[in-house]
Amino acid sequence: MNYASEAPGLFAVRYETPQDLEPDQQRPLIRDIELASAKGPVGIVFQVGPSVTSVTLAVPSFWIEVTGRKELRIAAMAIVTRALSVRMAARGFALSNRIRGISTQIETFEALEPALQWARSLLDAAPQAPIASGRSGT
Repeated sequence: MNYASEAPGLFAVRYETPQDLEPDQQRPLIRDIELASAKGPVGIVFQVGPSVTSVTLAVPSFWIEVTGRKELRIAAMAIVTRALSVRMAARGFALSNRIRGISTQIETFEALEPALQWARSLLDAAPQAPIASGRSGT
């Protein structure tokens, strides 16, 4: 797994193998999402390589926990893949988030550039103010 920041708050993640998707491989990415979220909304574009033809249950379970963390401010998640089973898993993940009242927008794409454009547009539309930390005085 490798990733880069395409713009402030926008991460492009490349998964080449099924092992790249495993939760324990996501720690550096999550750390950088935490740091970016302190400054503004975050978008993540996952480009899933052709060798990834399915997703274990651990993957969406992990990301459901992540999207449930409101302090992470994940506005957009795009999954770029041609694998039908991966697209279906992503759609189920999106539905699970909607049912739980999570505001993260999740879409699937067959090509990278439209996914990046979509994520950028959602980041541009999202509230930019950082989340205040700490307690107010009493």
